[in-house]
Amino acid sequence: QGVSNFTWTYLGSEVPGAPDGEYAQDGMWRITAMFEGSDLFKEYSENRSRTIHQGQEPEAQASAWDLKVMLPIIIAFLFAAIIGAVMYKRYSERRRVEILRGILTDSLLALQARNEYIQVIFNCYKDLVRFFRQHGFMKKVYETTREFEWAVRSAFYMVPAEQLDGFLNIFEEARYSDHNIGLGQRDIAISTLSGITQSISMALGDALITRTTEHDADLHGKLTKAGEFVDSEGNVQQAGLDEDPNASNFSL
Repeated sequence: QGVSNFTWTYLGSEVPGAPDGEYAQDGMWRITAMFEGSDLFKEYSENRSRTIHQGQEPEAQASAWDLKVMLPIIIAFLFAAIIGAVMYKRYSERRRVEILRGILTDSLLALQARNEYIQVIFNCYKDLVRFFRQHGFMKKVYETTREFEWAVRSAFYMVPAEQLDGFLNIFEEARYSDHNIGLGQRDIAISTLSGITQSISMALGDALITRTTEHDADLHGKLTKAGEFVDSEGNVQQAGLDEDPNASNFSL
């Protein structure tokens, strides 16, 4: 072990001693220390060669520093992209449900305005089929009853199954029934469409909470007189009074 001092002028391009006149690539050159014939030199199995770069700092260190700076920026960008995608998906889903609610609301208003029942139901059917095809719930080639039922149950996933059964019955009755459609069928259709629109509004968080006198607390109810009590049948009785008409209605 020891330190060997030497001085050697090197221009950084030509490799001294190279028979073919090769040039140092990228300014890289190597120093190999050998002490042949010295009794104090002890050989090591590892390579004693070292590579020295003359000039600016190695690009690897600069790349590592750039990675430390860019990695948090990339992670933040990915998080922002994920959050943006989720928000856009929720917005698209809400917009889609609002369009469905609008179709049913228009049909409901048309029924309430005493328009032609069969025409209103078929217009609602055509609007729903057009919407289902645009959003991939139905194929653009086929239009079967089973496919329409599957599309209705898939699109109106927030509506209870009982309401959807009544909703599908409206279309089946208007399409296949032979009997005359009267006020009873119209009232059933209005009630069904109204219930579905309310279910959609509740799913969207747009339902209004109404408060009536039934929900008000009875802070100033009936006053209870001294000696009154409620019996097991819920009737108010006066203490000391007998229900027997022949009695004197007085007791101690």
